[in-house]
Amino acid sequence: MKKVSTKMITIKYIRNILILIIVAIVGALILAGMKTDVSEVIFNVILWSVGVFYLLLAIVLMIYPPLAYKNYRYEYNGDKITAKFGVIFKHTIVVPVIQLQDIHTYQGPLMQLFNLTSVIVSTAGSNFFIKFLLFEEAKQMVDDLEVAINSKHSESEADACEKVL
Repeated sequence: MKKVSTKMITIKYIRNILILIIVAIVGALILAGMKTDVSEVIFNVILWSVGVFYLLLAIVLMIYPPLAYKNYRYEYNGDKITAKFGVIFKHTIVVPVIQLQDIHTYQGPLMQLFNLTSVIVSTAGSNFFIKFLLFEEAKQMVDDLEVAINSKHSESEADACEKVL
């Protein structure tokens, strides 16, 4: 199975830092509003609790990206797409090419900055993302999937016509 680009780690770090900044700003605004409404002892207990929570959140958000990268793999072998991911809860998704209905690509602002793309494959029941692919890899995968889908659907239509005749 292939690994995604190591740029995934950088993007996840940037996203996590933005989350920490937002949490810090919201927490500071809430604490500033509470300071006059509660006693100093209660405020200090709340302040320490929020500080410990923020520190634990920061540690988790800084440890998570390399672990997520280590566990994210995908494969396309002509008949199916397989992806394995997850840090605590491990997921394996297998999508047969014959069930694919649509193929899309997606690039958010950070992904554009790092020349990465997500491939989104749709079946009748769900959508499935393969994230953090280099643009060239994603383009090749989409091209290969389009050829496979068209040939599978052509074979299915030919078989249906033969059965009717």
